[in-house]
Amino acid sequence: MARIKIRMFSLQDQDKDYRVYILFFVVAFLCYANSLTGELLSDDIILVVRNLNAHHFSTLYKLFLQNSFHTIVDDGTYRPISNLTFGFNYLIHGEHTFGYHLVNTLLHGINAVLLYELTLQITKKPFLAFGCSIIFLVHPVRVEAVSFISARHEPLAALFSFLAIRTYYSRRLALSALMFALGLLSKESAIVLPGVILLLDAYIDRKPPSIWLKQRLLPVAVYAGVTVAYLAVRYAVLGKLTVPIENTVFKTAPLMTRVLTMADGFLEYFRLLVWPVTLRFEYDFSIIPPQNALTLAAVTKVALIIAVLAFGIAIFSRLKTISFSILFFFLTLSTVSNILTPTGILIAERVLYIPAISFGLIVCYFLDKLYSSNLRKLAIVILIVISGAFATRTILRNRDWQSREAYIAAFVRDVPNSPKSALLDGYRKLESGDIKGAEQAFLRVIELEPTSAGSYVILGDFYSKQLKLDQSRALYEKALSIASQDATALLGLARLDILEGNYTKALQLLEKVQEKIPDSEFVFYDAAYACYQLEQLDKAKEYLQKAFAINKNQPTILLLAARVAIKQRDFNLAETTLAEVKALDPENAEYYIVRGLLELARQRYEAALDAFDQARRGQINSAELNYATALAFFYQNKFTLARKFLQDTLRLQPNHSAAAELLQKLPKQ
Repeated sequence: MARIKIRMFSLQDQDKDYRVYILFFVVAFLCYANSLTGELLSDDIILVVRNLNAHHFSTLYKLFLQNSFHTIVDDGTYRPISNLTFGFNYLIHGEHTFGYHLVNTLLHGINAVLLYELTLQITKKPFLAFGCSIIFLVHPVRVEAVSFISARHEPLAALFSFLAIRTYYSRRLALSALMFALGLLSKESAIVLPGVILLLDAYIDRKPPSIWLKQRLLPVAVYAGVTVAYLAVRYAVLGKLTVPIENTVFKTAPLMTRVLTMADGFLEYFRLLVWPVTLRFEYDFSIIPPQNALTLAAVTKVALIIAVLAFGIAIFSRLKTISFSILFFFLTLSTVSNILTPTGILIAERVLYIPAISFGLIVCYFLDKLYSSNLRKLAIVILIVISGAFATRTILRNRDWQSREAYIAAFVRDVPNSPKSALLDGYRKLESGDIKGAEQAFLRVIELEPTSAGSYVILGDFYSKQLKLDQSRALYEKALSIASQDATALLGLARLDILEGNYTKALQLLEKVQEKIPDSEFVFYDAAYACYQLEQLDKAKEYLQKAFAINKNQPTILLLAARVAIKQRDFNLAETTLAEVKALDPENAEYYIVRGLLELARQRYEAALDAFDQARRGQINSAELNYATALAFFYQNKFTLARKFLQDTLRLQPNHSAAAELLQKLPKQ
């Protein structure tokens, strides 16, 4: 057994046993097998489903000309390579999630291989390198980066960073610079790579500092050139270099608040590395409260973090591996520390994907001491126990990423006082029919985040769907008093105007919304619907074409297209469009309203009434349905029935002028 182990960890390239690499991939798939069927969640919808430029080969280049979350202006991220991989996934298998998860898992396995080879090359300690890669594979803090499709930028940036380091030490500087550039275009945090390489060089090279620095002038200049070029491209596309201050978690908070608060953040990172029992989808101020005062506890925590960093520097000449691990951890976390610049997150598990290598290095440094002595079996047993515990937690954690229901349940469980938790809880209760519970949850969002415009928009949307229009309008106006150009509040007001029949005003608001949200099929649908009601049918068709360019299989949009075709008396097109709706959603109750309108336009009144009855069986009772039914009876001279449905129309929509006029034309009873 010992001879096999020695051979497995051979230092000679020609004697490498590739069973080690196979083992890494086996471990990766064992840990993440139950994530491979996970659904699209959260940001996945934006990055995969709604990113039109990722759906066609001819538009993939446009991914380099937009921010990552293409529907949100000023989101402050630029990750075209990551989005390009989503595009390739989509072109191969559409929205089937297995392929997306498979790519993430393969990336994780490849990174473990590259980490093993790099650690082996630098430390010349096979057991340390092997153990470090195994812990890298199984540590549960990496679940978010692997199981969450949208977090692919973490393993992808790690891949290019490892390749940049590998090619740097192979004396292929140009190729290393290219890998660095690809890493930056995968995730901006790769910008620390030159610092990591210099730290590695200092770890390896014992030459005097003057000679050491002189030999690295060329690589430093090359990486600096790549960095400047990347920043120039980023600025050209985004119009900024960092996350807009309004989108950061700290917003305008002073540096002292950020430093004091992030001391708690770093302590939480330490806990996650050592004892990752409790894992969360989000870490906000309900988990790590903002610290504004120089209390003894706050200052002590800052002093502790500084002491750890100082210790890492002080022991560099004596305990290089421990020192390197500490300095590597702080260096690779620096870009998301909220110290150098505020960011869009407080802390997050996914950002530990690379920094957590430090933990594995430290653990395996001590295990290697045992392995190199006469306690080899003990070292192996300890590594197995640690890896087994971490792997078990990883497998259990994957279940929280399996489905939307599991995701929401875990989020509410683990972050109970977060605004997002209350929001998700509200959606869950709304879907289950608990209207009162949903309202309380949305009120809780406002209670937790009273200065956010979005909190009021959420409750406004809820009241709008409950047809509490006055309450809804007041909430949208409150949101606009906080953020005067908030697109979601403007959209909410536009939809209220549509409900109230103010279509011209709605169109004016929707034009403003399109400036903020340029690629939403639902915004185009709303504009098309307003034009349809205003009898601006050609303009309605233009908006519908824009909506279809984003999503050609949305039944609601297709039904509006059929309505436009009916008004233009293009009955064949209306029939074709309705057939598409029937194929996509056979149970769609609105289909029968539009089917009835088509039959009504063809003067097939009995067929129209049959369709309207079908709509009512689908639990629809709208002013439009009642008015159309009244028309069918009116044209059949069934005035008593026509009067009943006209009265029902006006009961639902008192300002329905057409119903009021027709009611006046009916013969007196």
